[in-house]
Amino acid sequence: LTCSRSMVRGGPANRAVKRAKIFALTKGFRGRAKNCYSIAVRAAHRALQYGYRDRRMKKRDMRRLWIQRINFAASEHGIRYSRLMSNLVKCSIQLNRKVLSELAIHEPKSFKALAELAKERQAAGLLAALRPKDQGQRDMGSRKRGQPDVGPRKRGQPDVGPGDQSDTCSETELEHSFTLYQTRQTLTDSGRRTRETSV
Repeated sequence: LTCSRSMVRGGPANRAVKRAKIFALTKGFRGRAKNCYSIAVRAAHRALQYGYRDRRMKKRDMRRLWIQRINFAASEHGIRYSRLMSNLVKCSIQLNRKVLSELAIHEPKSFKALAELAKERQAAGLLAALRPKDQGQRDMGSRKRGQPDVGPRKRGQPDVGPGDQSDTCSETELEHSFTLYQTRQTLTDSGRRTRETSV
């Protein structure tokens, strides 16, 4: 017994439908790539491969563009891109690069406020870094009687009392150190701009 083609499960491949799908993908292509099937099928496969690749490259290119915009806007306010992003994260400001680039273009005052906030956070972190490391141990010496010890004391380490202030930096010295740091950063940025202009 022979079975007709219409009885075969799934039926025979419709050649016209397959060709129509390829020509729909290559519509508008130049030359014979739009109406010659043997050339159109290769052009369609190549176009699909390029589309798969460039959908991922587009995300990288846009991120690179956002970073450039933020960098240019941050340099106008005297702060680097890396320090701007780092200090914004420390301030719990969760704005991505796309939003920051839009703020830099369409809302310059809002971007300036964010830059000032990042600079303040950087200054606060610098002042905290300039403080002596053992200041917390001196503070433990002034605790009240009966208050539990904050942490274990190393063997051989002397107990520093509240009256021992020989190594403690005053607020004036910290402000002076921070002023010197800002002056050094300004000179470095101005030298960098001079080199870029000369190039």
